[in-house]
Amino acid sequence: MTMIESSGGGQFATARRGGVTVEDVRDARAAIGRRATSSMVASWLGRSVADVRAVEGALPPPIIAVRVQPQVRPHKPVRLTLAERDEMIRDLHSQGLFFKQIAGRVGMTAKATGFRAGQLGLKPHRREVCPDELRKLHADGLTYQQIADQLGITVASVRHRMTALGLSRRQLSRWSPEDAALACELRAEGKSIQEIMARCGRTKGSVLSVLHRSRAA
Repeated sequence: MTMIESSGGGQFATARRGGVTVEDVRDARAAIGRRATSSMVASWLGRSVADVRAVEGALPPPIIAVRVQPQVRPHKPVRLTLAERDEMIRDLHSQGLFFKQIAGRVGMTAKATGFRAGQLGLKPHRREVCPDELRKLHADGLTYQQIADQLGITVASVRHRMTALGLSRRQLSRWSPEDAALACELRAEGKSIQEIMARCGRTKGSVLSVLHRSRAA
């Protein structure tokens, strides 16, 4: 049994009752609980705090239980087999979806989806576009890409239909005086090129060109 004599106020207590042992301190801490302090142990044993602290110096550091959170593995996307992917392409195609729309659902590019669909004997859906609708979008000043996105067709299809209607790309990208003034005003307010593109519905090259012309004027 380990016994440690201490100095000061603890000597008087030790002379009356003997030295404080490591076992005494351990038993007192076990009875009080894990939040026991040196002063609480001293009060429990009827000894001075100095006596208890002298013994605590010989004790190993307490073991603190740490709750470890279980490691969560990142979710891995489900990989479709070739048969499952082909079945999904057939199903989505039968619902009237375009290859570009199917591509996002099967995790492929639009070009790869169209190629695989062709191998499966599936033909692309042709969307009937009203010429008047195309003329209206052209009159609104939308770009080929914006018209294609709105109608759900390719840019090449837009270009082909524009040519058939006699609407040239030059006409499509022409700026009205009001739109050009708006672009210059937005730039003067500190707006970025991207913000002006979104506001005016124009491409980056078109915006830069009209701003350059306005500075040269």
